Amino acid sequence: GTLNKKVREAQVAQFNYILVVGKDEEEQMAVNVRVRGEKRPVGTKNLKEFIEQLEDENNPRALKKPKDLEPFQRSSAS
Repeated sequence: GTLNKKVREAQVAQFNYILVVGKDEEEQMAVNVRVRGEKRPVGTKNLKEFIEQLEDENNPRALKKPKDLEPFQRSSAS
């Protein structure tokens, strides 16, 4: 099918990301990114950077080391 038809089928299937690679993107090692729910493409991203973004999004936040918090101190009531 045509590119537009393939993009439409991916939208109907509700994929989170649709990546389009044309000649320009292939030469630049990049992808044109479309995000579910957005009417327009996000734009072209470097492939390596996009893969890093996906890895960050896939990293479970619960397993990361929690931020150090300052000790709680009750404010004195006047």
